[in-house]
Amino acid sequence: MRLRNTYRQAGASVLAMMLAGGAMPAFAQAAADGANDDEIIVTAQKREERLQDVPISITVQSGEELDQQGIGQFITLQARVPNLSITDTPANASIFIRGIGTSGNNLSFEQSVAMFVDQVYGGRNRQFMQPFFDVERIEVLRGPQGALFGRNTSAGAISVISRRPKQTFEGSVSADYEAVRGSYTLQATASAPVSNELALRFAVRYGDTNGWLDNIVLNRKETQRKDVLARVSGLWEPSDNFSLFAKIEYGDSNITGAPFEFVPAGTRPDYRIETDDGLAPLRDVSDSLNSTVEMNIGLGEHTLTSISAYSHYKYDQAFNIQARAPARLVTVNAETFNQYSQEVRIASPSGETFDYIVGGYFEHSKSDIFRTSLLDLPFPPVLNGDNRRTFVQETDVTAVFGQLNWSPAEQFKVGVGLRWTQIKKKGSVQGVNRTFAPNGTFSDVIRTPLD
Repeated sequence: MRLRNTYRQAGASVLAMMLAGGAMPAFAQAAADGANDDEIIVTAQKREERLQDVPISITVQSGEELDQQGIGQFITLQARVPNLSITDTPANASIFIRGIGTSGNNLSFEQSVAMFVDQVYGGRNRQFMQPFFDVERIEVLRGPQGALFGRNTSAGAISVISRRPKQTFEGSVSADYEAVRGSYTLQATASAPVSNELALRFAVRYGDTNGWLDNIVLNRKETQRKDVLARVSGLWEPSDNFSLFAKIEYGDSNITGAPFEFVPAGTRPDYRIETDDGLAPLRDVSDSLNSTVEMNIGLGEHTLTSISAYSHYKYDQAFNIQARAPARLVTVNAETFNQYSQEVRIASPSGETFDYIVGGYFEHSKSDIFRTSLLDLPFPPVLNGDNRRTFVQETDVTAVFGQLNWSPAEQFKVGVGLRWTQIKKKGSVQGVNRTFAPNGTFSDVIRTPLD
């Protein structure tokens, strides 16, 4: 048999950043004040430069265009981005660029396709699983990234930049309804100045969606998903030499059922499934909390940037392995994850014969993973039971990086970059196998702990 992902989706499009192999990622910005309407300002090397002055192949699309095209989740990107593949797995989404990525079923690995949200690194795709909402832009970066963005970006990166507060009043309210399956979303945004120096922005989204599978055993549509996303951000600019951007974001996702259909060999999907909740309710319940504080301080003609971030998520999931009723083998996964990160860098003024950026990065994260497999087969031939395993992993990352550019002539530039990164991991595994006898008694076998 095969398990096949059988979701359907409305047509949507998005343009992705296209980078030459080994080039650094480009985080594009809207045209700066005073720039021509047809001139795009990018920060491909963590400084504002005109697009035509940066030797990188870049395509940029704004948040407004993403809204018009209905791009709301990572998985909807692959229809429009060449060489990008995103697949739902029972554990995590699996993201590949140019055929390189990390299996979503391995809960202890960081993704080879890194994610950056407001310049904050996220190696676990559940850190930023909520649908894209109220974003300034989104970019897909192909291939290994350079010295300035070297944290686990061996296959590429996906970058999301949220909209910043403004010194003008603006807001929006919208609602969508999908008549075939009865899905709908409600969302609202508002930005307003508090004073001449401080502006706040609020964004709220609620979604209630039904999948394209019909469960003929439980008489329900799958998957049923409810999403809540709330974000508050502030921008304080007391002078020309100082700015502080702060953001806190909470997301909650509650999924009932699983987006997988049992398809016998030689047949085609019919979007009908026959699963039940006999051993455990099929579900994927998660919540996340992310906060960021970014400061930019002018030191003469230099700029000192500090980015402090905290990222947290936890989830509980159950999946019917054989995808049929009655359930005989169910896997349950649960995880709690916390990450703290700090980046500091200083940039010299651009447009000089020599310009440079130097900085450092520190990160600490801890992941507590619980996994159990439930087995309930008719007796004989085997004894039923469950297999439980607890895995704890801590990671410490230290890095220093720098880049120097030399421009001996207006149309000529030579750049060299260097990054040193040290990653230390430690983990422990504990487990127990419980076996149930036909008379109702059970016995436990403690697995040898590993460190």
